[in-house]
Amino acid sequence: MSESFGQKLRRWLRPPRRLKVTRQGKVFILVTIGVGIAAINTANNLLFLVLGFMLSLIVISGILSEAVLRHIEIRRRLPTLPWAGEPCPIEITVKNVKRIPSYCLEIQDLSSNFVINRRCFFLKVSGKKSQSTTYHCVFPKRGSYHFTGYKVITRFPFSLFAKSYFYKSPDDFIVAPRRVPPRRPPVDEREIGEEASGREPDRLDPEPALLHPYNPGDDVRRINWKLSAKRQRLVVTEGVRRSRKRINLLFDDRLAVERFRGSGARHPTMPDRMMEHVQAMAREAFEDAVNEAASTGFELSQQDYELWFGTRRKVFGPIQPEQFHVILLEFALMEPIPGPETDVPPMPVPPAGATIEFHTGDADHEPLPARVEIRLSAESLRPPRPGEQG
Repeated sequence: MSESFGQKLRRWLRPPRRLKVTRQGKVFILVTIGVGIAAINTANNLLFLVLGFMLSLIVISGILSEAVLRHIEIRRRLPTLPWAGEPCPIEITVKNVKRIPSYCLEIQDLSSNFVINRRCFFLKVSGKKSQSTTYHCVFPKRGSYHFTGYKVITRFPFSLFAKSYFYKSPDDFIVAPRRVPPRRPPVDEREIGEEASGREPDRLDPEPALLHPYNPGDDVRRINWKLSAKRQRLVVTEGVRRSRKRINLLFDDRLAVERFRGSGARHPTMPDRMMEHVQAMAREAFEDAVNEAASTGFELSQQDYELWFGTRRKVFGPIQPEQFHVILLEFALMEPIPGPETDVPPMPVPPAGATIEFHTGDADHEPLPARVEIRLSAESLRPPRPGEQG
């Protein structure tokens, strides 16, 4: 999309630097003006000398602050899929390309859809060197965040002016859902019997993963005596394969507004303001379901479960525990199915095994009160006659 003439003109006339007078600078300028007025009225050479020194300080401040801001490079290091509502460390690195050092740099990250109030302060960045610092930011909700660049500010050398400029560095950042208490996985009857008998439910496979005949020098502690007796020769076990349990996660990614308005179809007389309130409640319940499903999947992956994940639009699986970031990324960017609720695709059929289902509105949400209609007839509006009891 090409720029209009007005946009080009504003871009051409926009100054490369922005200057803000500090409190100390305002006092200094007022004193300078006072000294200048006194020097002109009295024609005192000493006052003219003091005025010259004060004006030279303003000029030197502008030259040195411009030298500090020039020829620096800024990089941002973002973590991978941090959780919403938790402190997220973001590293800022400043590299000074020129030979002279840069002093008193304040760097603030800029985002198009989120306000970041934290700033990084660098007292001194030596020439041809770089420095890094980290600030923590809490993102309120899941989704994609877009960084547009940095705001670089310096008050060097006399703190009379705060000179700043904007450094463009676009970057996209994805935040995972908020962590909430997860659901407990369903307990299989076989696991209940094994726990009652004192055996470990998550046991090893009877066949080792890697076997080879015993060679001189092998560790005798790795000899599998049962297989050695069965095969009539010494067999060494190099590793064992742990049997992983699988759990299916089934997520209903429709908004399910009918759970909050009491009926499957909108009543013709329902006000639009009430419908907006109902949709806001359904959206909040959808976010709660996403948070619970993501937290449950993360907890199961930490317990070495193999996961199968399915929605009305996508199916993933089986996913190994070390690959859970694939499901977490899907939860971070998930949106409810648009359009009428009657046109949504059906839920997928999970494979055999334990299944945990998540639906919008599973938590206890108070439904809207029933619509009350009051019908007034002309007889009821007639005023009472004398002698009639109201």
